[in-house]
Amino acid sequence: MPSDFRLLNQQKKTLFEILVSLKFDPADFAWEECQTEDHNSNSWMAGGPLEFHVSKLVHRPSNYYIIFNGINVIYSPGTNRKVEREEHHDDWQRRYSAFRAWLHCLKAELDTHDPWETVGDERVLSNALSSMNDNRDFDQSERLEISAKLDELKRHLIEGRKLDSEQVAFVEDQFRYLRQAADRVGRKDWLVILWATLVNQAITLALTPAQTRELVGSAGTLFHWIWVGVKGLLNR
Repeated sequence: MPSDFRLLNQQKKTLFEILVSLKFDPADFAWEECQTEDHNSNSWMAGGPLEFHVSKLVHRPSNYYIIFNGINVIYSPGTNRKVEREEHHDDWQRRYSAFRAWLHCLKAELDTHDPWETVGDERVLSNALSSMNDNRDFDQSERLEISAKLDELKRHLIEGRKLDSEQVAFVEDQFRYLRQAADRVGRKDWLVILWATLVNQAITLALTPAQTRELVGSAGTLFHWIWVGVKGLLNR
């Protein structure tokens, strides 16, 4: 029968306080209970892994987790590996230290944008644009429409994100460049510039893959009137 190592409320309270002190939103986390095996060198010598009934805290948006197991604290992501473990020797200060280490690893992983997520999409769209023949210049009314839609997209990008003054200045400069490009290049070339700019913004602002897809999807909706075949790729 598994040994019961589920956390007490007072222990969860301390973990809650640590989480809040590191500026995480508690609403993004949920407790689960599970049965797991755990081991160290002594347990292997005694006959193999032991079974435990334990508490597991999951970061719901990412599905990363930490398990307060009977012998080790097991968490993902780790510092250098997807899953790492720290033996706690039944010492709660060691458990709390491991919890802090996990939160730092979690924040670092969430704040790091994976540029490979967008490289593939960029190639797909570039291939589609290469077959687009319409590269007419924009007329005055179209340039005004582009300017208005760019302002809307810029608000979408800035609002709801905690950008510092340097990041806001970067966004303003990027959208100013897009607005000016519409005065000097045709529609096909402008769409290529638009896509490259969005990818650059996603990487520079460290947007998550989900945020990047949302940004690109919004651009697809706002500028669908420029093309037909490419819209589906932007919103897929």
